[in-house]
Amino acid sequence: MHSNLSLLDECLHENALTNFGQQSFELKRFKTIEYPLKDGKIGRRCDLVIDKVSCHAFMDEFKNVIIPKYVKHSQYARWLDGQFRICKNTFPIGTVILFVDFVENYTLAPQEEVQPQYYNLVQVIIYVRIIYRHALDSIEED
Repeated sequence: MHSNLSLLDECLHENALTNFGQQSFELKRFKTIEYPLKDGKIGRRCDLVIDKVSCHAFMDEFKNVIIPKYVKHSQYARWLDGQFRICKNTFPIGTVILFVDFVENYTLAPQEEVQPQYYNLVQVIIYVRIIYRHALDSIEED
């Protein structure tokens, strides 16, 4: 990966900027956006945002923000997976491991409608439960 970053450094070097680096394109990505609520507070939601960015600006963000964020996330996910495996492989007989995830009011349509239409949309609540337990005929090994 070091060689790829060196290549990025070369591409982003001020003297290496060409017309390609100055060209703009539409970058579509999901971002958390803020919007005002009736009571004066600020609401937040994830929405598809389209930004016009230069190739140079995108590559700079890719190198300085996206790659480090991904590496941090990847290392944390691996650590969590390892901790879960240890827990799952060593939990004692008679113990249950229970994971519960709750997604509140998942809307089955895009949330870009005017307010009266938005509040009349069909919504569901999703509960995910995963239970790990030993088989009924398990015996404790000492």
